[in-house]
Amino acid sequence: MAIIKTEYETLSTKEKTKQTRESPVIVWILTIMWLFVWTMFPFIIYIINGASFSFKDIDFNEVGDYLAGVAAPVAFFWLVYGYYQQGKELKLNNKTLSLQYEELRHSVSAQQDQAASMKEQLSIVVREKFYPKFKIKKFNYLKDEAYIGIVIENVSNEVYSTNIEVLSDGMILANTIDSNVKYIDFEIQTIDDIQKQFKILLKIDFILEIGHSVEEFYEINYSTLKHNVFNEPILEKSKQEVIG
Repeated sequence: MAIIKTEYETLSTKEKTKQTRESPVIVWILTIMWLFVWTMFPFIIYIINGASFSFKDIDFNEVGDYLAGVAAPVAFFWLVYGYYQQGKELKLNNKTLSLQYEELRHSVSAQQDQAASMKEQLSIVVREKFYPKFKIKKFNYLKDEAYIGIVIENVSNEVYSTNIEVLSDGMILANTIDSNVKYIDFEIQTIDDIQKQFKILLKIDFILEIGHSVEEFYEINYSTLKHNVFNEPILEKSKQEVIG
């Protein structure tokens, strides 16, 4: 935007300077020469003809016709010059409008980028100040009983009305032991046999302190190693939706 503005100011300055320097010298010279010649013409005729020529013999109609004939070319010269100057001004105006349009377009684009940046910064501030951060506090898997017990801890900002839903096929939410601003303690009953590697899909609903209702979707990736040694399950956020 600054570059466009500089080009616009430079163009305007150059054109104004050029117009100031370009005085209608040729038109003025032609006008003065024309008027001088045709002003002196009657006196030249008088000198050549001597006593046989008298200004008294010329009536006013002839004088008017003579002056009109002298003035008409002068008016034509200035008309052509005015048309030429008007064309230059229109060309300059077109360039100016084009640069102003580019400047406005870049200004709008810059404002949109600035608004998007401010929105992103505000979103980051809101997430840091109001959103929770969940991590797995406890994970207990009993294969023989087809039972999974999980405690998810909120290690960041407090939220309200926390609710959890299991979205994985072959798994149902058997019981929610406790759900508060700090912990979500729940049990999952598995319908199918769980393989050594599986994924639990969760949806956690909560209300922020500022009153917004939020849905967050998580994945718990879990696998068993040799000799039934469990690795640490990982809780990963997959999607987030603000619904109110």
